[in-house]
Amino acid sequence: MSLRGKCALITGSTGGLGRVVAEHFAREGCNVVLNGVVPEAEMTAALADLEATNGISARYDRADLREPDEIAAMMQRAFAAFGAPRPFPADGGGEA
Repeated sequence: MSLRGKCALITGSTGGLGRVVAEHFAREGCNVVLNGVVPEAEMTAALADLEATNGISARYDRADLREPDEIAAMMQRAFAAFGAPRPFPADGGGEA
């Protein structure tokens, strides 16, 4: 099954295991939406690197996963940008 052109939304992906998962899906051709709690400016270089290295589109969404309305809005933004997020691997991360 090809993942090229699909959208992978990975929570907890600003570093650690979540970032590794995002990089894997990008290598497989998925457009990726990274999620975490760091300021967006801190993700600019990582997004540019994912795009340049893998020929995909990457976005960052700082939705707070403790807030259902923010999760719904993040999903809507991902869908508007890339279509339905599939796969949707979740990494809880240790950020609080």
